[in-house]
Amino acid sequence: MVSVNLNNKSWKHIFWLPAACLLVLGLPYISLKILNFDIDLFHLAFLTAGVTFLWVYKKRTSLQLRYALSSGWALGTILALFIGIGLLSYTLASKSNPIDLEFNSSIMIILWRGVVFGIVGAALISAFPFVTVWRAFAGANPGNIRKIGVFITAVIAISLTSLSYNIGLSGFNKDRISYNVKMSILTGIPTLLSGNPIASPVAGAFLYSGESMFFENESDASAGVKLAAKKPEGLN
Repeated sequence: MVSVNLNNKSWKHIFWLPAACLLVLGLPYISLKILNFDIDLFHLAFLTAGVTFLWVYKKRTSLQLRYALSSGWALGTILALFIGIGLLSYTLASKSNPIDLEFNSSIMIILWRGVVFGIVGAALISAFPFVTVWRAFAGANPGNIRKIGVFITAVIAISLTSLSYNIGLSGFNKDRISYNVKMSILTGIPTLLSGNPIASPVAGAFLYSGESMFFENESDASAGVKLAAKKPEGLN
């Protein structure tokens, strides 16, 4: 993991993680299970709230994003494309066989549910935990031991954020949660290894795009997180 310039170090950044977990837990639960939003309206609510949350974090913590994005951009780009294409290929291959899936070729749906939602979803679930952990613990010139500690802590933070999101979406479905947390961590690897915050959202766009190409009776999966879609009688 390379050194990154994420500006000021302060342990207070870690308190933004519980706020992010509450946001990604509450949004799907309220939107899908209480307000009965359809999947695209939920996407709109998630995108609006997610972008607002990230903007508030940037402003409140004086994050100079242009400097952070210049760190590790080459490695981040390579990893984002490599992992993103790999996840896209895996998704297409694994979903091509089940008979209860229908292929979707709508460019607008792929762009909306895949690319746009994938960028914001991965930014909030996979990249944001790394940014807060790095800014809380790494410092300006961390040694290798500290970098390893930050890496491990960031993986745990991503797992907790993804876990919160999945519980909000579909409750305590162990198989679904296990799969989705793994996908969130894989999506987070480009940022974890390069230190570039935009690398994971790029990888996420590939994964979400692959998931958005299929309709499923019980769920609409995107960005490695299966979104519980509504059945005629309600949500699971």
